[in-house]
Amino acid sequence: MWAAAEGHVDVVKTLLSAGAEPNRKAHITGIDERKHGDHPTGGFTALMFAARNGHDDVAAALMKGGADPKATNGDGLTATMVAIVNDRFDLARKLVDLGADPNDGSLYFAVDMHDATTDMRAHDGSRLRAEHPNTLTSLDLVKFLLEKGADPNKAFQGQVHSTSLCCDPEVNSSPFYRAAVASDVEALKLMLAHGAKVEWSPAEVKKEGRGGPTGAAGAGRGVNANVGKTPMMITMHGGRGAGGNRHGREFGHKCAETCTARERSRRAGRARSRGVARRRRARRAT
Repeated sequence: MWAAAEGHVDVVKTLLSAGAEPNRKAHITGIDERKHGDHPTGGFTALMFAARNGHDDVAAALMKGGADPKATNGDGLTATMVAIVNDRFDLARKLVDLGADPNDGSLYFAVDMHDATTDMRAHDGSRLRAEHPNTLTSLDLVKFLLEKGADPNKAFQGQVHSTSLCCDPEVNSSPFYRAAVASDVEALKLMLAHGAKVEWSPAEVKKEGRGGPTGAAGAGRGVNANVGKTPMMITMHGGRGAGGNRHGREFGHKCAETCTARERSRRAGRARSRGVARRRRARRAT
């Protein structure tokens, strides 16, 4: 793992030839509560360390040596997902080309990164998000994953505890839904062309609390904050939870480009009615 994390490809190859287990996982923390700060959950494999740190040659050597790209860490992330959230888009594509599953949930994170700005900080304000040289943009990666068979309706449920950007919110969203939260018209159009469901909404997640299982659908900013809300509702009014309301209200009008003809007609009718009412008020005021 250390050799992979540090990018020592010759050492990695030597260890693999000597019988080192490429899929051995690091320790997973037993601390569930994070009251006063965040910390990584753990469970990384050597391939995940290589993906996080951008060591393409090490990742290729590990894959050749039997590393499992489907293995997940303590947060449920694969090496491809780890690469994406750390701004390693080219490496994420390489992992898929080497045999990683394009439909492992990575599409959600590619869409999420398309909404990330270069000056976006961790939720505790501690540091800027990673920005590394890539030939691919996040939108290029979205296109690539869709063409390889990634499902725009496959939900990711969970929370990322990262050394790079701490304190991420809980997620309960499909890639298409995440794009709707951001009013990301480019990503929405791409996913609509690949079978995205416009009526999909997050399913309620039951969590174990002190008093037993809890749900609290639609309440607060937790994992169930957007249960029952369709992508169109989220795009027009903004969502809650991960990414919620970051751009929704400001750019809500963009949903017209992806709405159904019936909805566009209803909205146009309402706009005309508002225009007539404004003109009437103006005439009364003069």
